Amino acid sequence: MNLLFDHFEKLLDAPNSIKKMRELILQLAVQGKLVPQNPSDEPASELLKKIKAEKQKLIAEGKIQKDKPLPPIRPEEIPYKLPKGWVWCRIPEVTINFGQKKPDKKFTYIDVSSINKERGIISNELDILQPNEAPSRARKIVKSKCIIYSTVRPYLLNIAIIERDFEFEPIVSTAFYVMNPLGGINERYLYFYLRSLIFTNYVESKMIGMAYPAINDSQMRMGIFPIPPIQEQHRIVAKVDQLMALCDELEMLKDKRDRKRLLMNKAALFTLLNSQTPEEFAGHWQRIVDHFTEFYRIPENVAELKKAILLLAVQGRLVPQDPNDKPATELLKKIKAEKQKLIAEGKIKKEKPLPPIQPDEIPYELPKGWVWCRFGNIITLRHGHQFRNYDFVKDGIPVIKITQCKTDGTLDLSNCDYIDRSRNDEFKEYLIQKDDLLMALTGGTLGKITRVKIDYGIVVQNYRVGNFFPLERYLLKDYAEIILKSGLFQDLVVNQINQNAQPNIGKDKINYLLISVPPINEQHCIVTKVDELMRLCDDLEKGLTKSQESLEKVLGSVVNSIR
Repeated sequence: MNLLFDHFEKLLDAPNSIKKMRELILQLAVQGKLVPQNPSDEPASELLKKIKAEKQKLIAEGKIQKDKPLPPIRPEEIPYKLPKGWVWCRIPEVTINFGQKKPDKKFTYIDVSSINKERGIISNELDILQPNEAPSRARKIVKSKCIIYSTVRPYLLNIAIIERDFEFEPIVSTAFYVMNPLGGINERYLYFYLRSLIFTNYVESKMIGMAYPAINDSQMRMGIFPIPPIQEQHRIVAKVDQLMALCDELEMLKDKRDRKRLLMNKAALFTLLNSQTPEEFAGHWQRIVDHFTEFYRIPENVAELKKAILLLAVQGRLVPQDPNDKPATELLKKIKAEKQKLIAEGKIKKEKPLPPIQPDEIPYELPKGWVWCRFGNIITLRHGHQFRNYDFVKDGIPVIKITQCKTDGTLDLSNCDYIDRSRNDEFKEYLIQKDDLLMALTGGTLGKITRVKIDYGIVVQNYRVGNFFPLERYLLKDYAEIILKSGLFQDLVVNQINQNAQPNIGKDKINYLLISVPPINEQHCIVTKVDELMRLCDDLEKGLTKSQESLEKVLGSVVNSIR
C-alpha cells in the first residue's frame, strides 16, 4: 500500500483513480489486510460475548426492547475468510436502535438529502420544526454515535455518524436504518464497513421496487459484519483516516493540476485568438506547440482546441492569403447573377431582399480579399415536409425528425418513423443526400450540425430541421460546414433564438446572419488545414483514451495484487 501511494501520482490520470483507491482502502480494512494482527489482542469472540451480556442488561433495565431472534450465519453468506481473532456476526447483534416516535416538541429533522454522500457528514442547514410541521417520515430516534444509513437507492451511501449535539432533539427519516454500536464496537470502524463495496453490494442485491428501489429494515438486519479485536479496530480506523487524508491530498493535487492545465490552455488560446500581428500570432502559437503535451492531457482542452481551430479558420488566420487569388467580392457578384438567371427561368422563387450589412454588425476585420455577406445570399436553407402520423409505415424510407439529431452532431435512426418507398418520387425534393448539412432548428439540440455520411431518407417537421445548400462553385460545402460549426456562427444563432416554450430559430433570422467568405482557392486551403488539425485532435483524443485505459489496467493490476 505504501509503495502504491508513493507512486500513485503517476496513476492519477486513470479514470476514477481516487475513487478506486478509497474503495481499495476500505476493502482491505474490513478484510483485515490493512494493519497487522497482534496475537496478544483479545479475540473478537470474547468481545461478542461481552456485547451480548450488555444487551441483555439493557433489555432487563427496560432501556431497549428485545429483538426477534436472528438466524445463524450460513456458509454461503460469508464473502471472504477472516483473519485469526476476527468473527462474523449480524449487525443487530452488536448494535441497537431506539425505536420511533411521533415528534411531541420542537425537533431537528434529518432527511436522507441532509447527508453529504462523498464526505459522509450531516449538513449544517437542517430544518427545525414544530410537532405540527413534522413530515410523516420524521419518526426515528437517534442519539450520539448512532450511524444512520439511507436505505433508498437514489441516496445510497448517504451514511453518517451522529457526532454533534443538537439544540433540539434530532429525529431522522424512516428512510434511514439506525444503528447505535454497543461497547467494544468502534462506530467509525462500523461506518467504514457500511461504506465498503462488500456491504454496498449486499444492500443492492436486496433492494426491491422499480420507481424507488430500497432495502427494508428486515433485510438490513440480516446484513453480516466482520468484527476485529477492539484494539485492531482502533488501529484500522487510525490507518484508514491516515490513508483517506492522503487520498484527499492526491485529489487536491489532481484538481489543482487539471485546473492549471485548463487555465493555461484557455489563456494560451485567448492570446492566440487576440493576436494583433502575424508575428504575435506565430509567437503565441509557438507557446502552444512548446507546451502541447502538457496542455492536451485532458479531453476538455482538446475540445477547446477544436473550437479555436474553427474560429481561426473563419477569421482568415489559419492559412496565409495569396494576393493572386480573386477577391470574394467577385464570388458574390457571380452568385447574384446566377440567382437572377434562375429566377428568370422560373427555377427558383424571388426572395425578399436582405438588408445591406451595417458597420456595427461586423464582429471583426477580415483579411484582404475576404468579404462579409448575409447567410441567405450564399446558402439556401430548405425545410422538410410536414408529415402526419397516417403517412408512416413499419418499414421504408427513414424520416429524420428533431429527435434523431443528437447533441454530438450525429443522427440516430434507431427509433425513427418510415414512409412507404413507393412514395419516393412524391417527396424526392426532400430527400437527404450524402454530404448534406443538417441543423436542428429547435429543442435541446438547436444549432447542432450534422454532416450526413450516407444517403438517409427525408426530413420531416418543416421548421425543426434545416438542410443547407451552399452554391458550391462559390462556397465549398466543406467550408460551409466549418462556418456552421464555428463558435462565431453558433453564438449568432443563440442570439437570434426565439425564446418560446420550445426555443427555435426561423429561416428569416438564419438568412440574416453574417458569414465570412474567403476566395475560393483559400477555401480549399482552409479545408485542408482544418482537416489536418482535426485529425491531430482526434489522434490526441484517441491517445488520451488509450493512455487512460492503460493507466486503468495498471491501477487495476496493482489493486488486484494488493487484495
